[in-house]
Amino acid sequence: MFKYLAEILNSFSPAQRILALLILVSTITIITLGPTLIKENTKDCAELELRLASQSRQIKELTSRIETLNGELIAGQQLCTNNLIQKQQQIMGLIDGMIQETQTGAKSVARPTKVNDKHTNEKQDPNEPVMMMTVRPDAEPDNRKAVESYQETLKKLKSLKTQVNKTLSPNLP
Repeated sequence: MFKYLAEILNSFSPAQRILALLILVSTITIITLGPTLIKENTKDCAELELRLASQSRQIKELTSRIETLNGELIAGQQLCTNNLIQKQQQIMGLIDGMIQETQTGAKSVARPTKVNDKHTNEKQDPNEPVMMMTVRPDAEPDNRKAVESYQETLKKLKSLKTQVNKTLSPNLP
């Protein structure tokens, strides 16, 4: 076999012999060094498993932090809602109190004054005649104006109450 190799090499020109020699040397080099280059440039599974474990730990930490923040957010929203409800109840209590005061004031102004026929002196004889004095309703025209003013205020307060209810109630969960 080697004796025919010399004849084959003589059939090539000198430039072709150099080219064939270069191809042969580069092929031997690639075959020899190829596996080690591939092994060095390829990451092994242990390194990837470490990286994956590290990322999993970070994800768990971030998840627990998110859960903590969500809990704080829900607690803050609940506190805000409770404060809003409390303020609404205070406002409604004030309005109800003003309505009660206005209704009481309107009733006291609208009622005619009662005449007291009791004796002013305890020493007086109960059978003795007592002088009584009555107040004419015509003599007090200001009462009608006061009653109308109370009624107007009462209407405004009731309107305010309904507006407050409409404004605050839809915002609550």
